[in-house]
Amino acid sequence: MFASKQIARQWIRTIHSTSRLFTQTRQVHRGFRITPPQISVRFGATASNNAKDSFDLGLKYFKGEDGYEQSPEKAFACFKSAADEGLVGAQANVAVCYVNGYGVSKDMDTAIKYFELGAAQGDASCQFSLGVRQHELQEYGSAFELFKQSASKGHPDALFATAEMLSHGQGMSQNLSEAVRYYKLGVQQKHPGSMYKLGLHCYNGWGTSVNYDDAFKLFLAASELDLVQAMCSLGSCYEEGKGVTKAPFLAFKWYKKAADRGNTAAQF
Repeated sequence: MFASKQIARQWIRTIHSTSRLFTQTRQVHRGFRITPPQISVRFGATASNNAKDSFDLGLKYFKGEDGYEQSPEKAFACFKSAADEGLVGAQANVAVCYVNGYGVSKDMDTAIKYFELGAAQGDASCQFSLGVRQHELQEYGSAFELFKQSASKGHPDALFATAEMLSHGQGMSQNLSEAVRYYKLGVQQKHPGSMYKLGLHCYNGWGTSVNYDDAFKLFLAASELDLVQAMCSLGSCYEEGKGVTKAPFLAFKWYKKAADRGNTAAQF
């Protein structure tokens, strides 16, 4: 659905303070980073033909395909033309361009304007991005509502963010069972953070019954998706025989993988 790892990395830096949401109490995994919004290749079904044509042309300039040379400036101009006609996917793209200075000077205020336009039309990525912004501003009530709106459309990071806020009672009463429900929805989307956090809830009996077998399976799945904190928890399962037969060698293997990736809890 998305492209451009460079834009992704830049957006992560832009919203780095949001990591507070993902590094709070009860062994919340440190260093886990949300997937940022990137250039979209989809658009709303109700767009005009001119807007769709502009959007498609913008993608060609963005990707440098079909005989078009890559041009950030031309890609931005095409996306903006489509966005100004009300094309949802293009609004998200224009916002991302303003965030990163892609084909245009950086301008967070204008980026937020376009995210708001997209969010008002139900774009899940825009709703999530605005939720991140509101969380930065410690406007937790509005952040939660935006995350929930995005999550209702299946946005993986929004499902995770909604679960995190429910789990920690941030801006609302803590609701662990509802957090577990959202983590499970995130797991269905193969979101590694949701896998890991649901594993922790199963392991500790937070909002659900203690289930070491499920915790082990979730830690393993998240570890195989290269989530470092899950590797450490997986090593603990092998060390203690929780959800799996004790296996000191495999415990060491996963602790070492986590330690090699900078997890201090696994360094011994």
